[in-house]
Amino acid sequence: MDYEKLQLITYVALIAYIVFQMRKKCKVTTIIVTVLTMIVSITIFARIFWVLNNLNLFLTGVYQIDALFTLKLAGLKISGGLIGGVLGILLLCKIYPQDKKIIYNTVIEGMFLAGGCGKIVCSIVGCCLGKPTNLPWAISYPQLEEYHLHPVTIYEAITWWVGFGLLHLLKNRMANDFTRISIAVLFYIVIRMFLLEGLYANTPFMGTLTAKIIYFTIMAICITVIVVNQCKKIKIVK
Repeated sequence: MDYEKLQLITYVALIAYIVFQMRKKCKVTTIIVTVLTMIVSITIFARIFWVLNNLNLFLTGVYQIDALFTLKLAGLKISGGLIGGVLGILLLCKIYPQDKKIIYNTVIEGMFLAGGCGKIVCSIVGCCLGKPTNLPWAISYPQLEEYHLHPVTIYEAITWWVGFGLLHLLKNRMANDFTRISIAVLFYIVIRMFLLEGLYANTPFMGTLTAKIIYFTIMAICITVIVVNQCKKIKIVK
């Protein structure tokens, strides 16, 4: 099946969620700018990180540098998309400070929802293969001559959607939204790094060096946010 066309499902899920959540709370112009900003920032950084992840293929001439600038929806790295999304959120909060709470809550939730959709697309087309397994729920791709593999993309889709559920479960139950978001992001990163990376084909435990740097950086930021906000909460209670 056509990966590029199916990948539109990810973008549609994100756009639909943003519009649905912001429709009664923000101006139409704010919603439009939010959607466009997120599409551009996520796509650019997802493509950049894909290039970094495949740098050896570019250096050896297998891939050409113009692949970075193509408008096609192939060649995207989900970790780069996450970072691009966060940077897009920060920019939007600067542009619309009066709406920043609804913007960062809505977009982060939408990214978790869309992230799961993106991994299901990967599972359908077989672009991110798992390692061989004898488990009864193993998946096969006869068209690729790949059989009995870990359905790791489905595992990751479930992880994204559990994170989406965490965001909603903890909503209005925590003193600080950034703590809630940090918990959900930390959950995803820990599962991805310590479990899922080791199940992807041709991927070492905990991922490549670049992936490890990204993961540890995000984990450090999330833990810092959680600890700082909890300390503030304790001081307020006292």
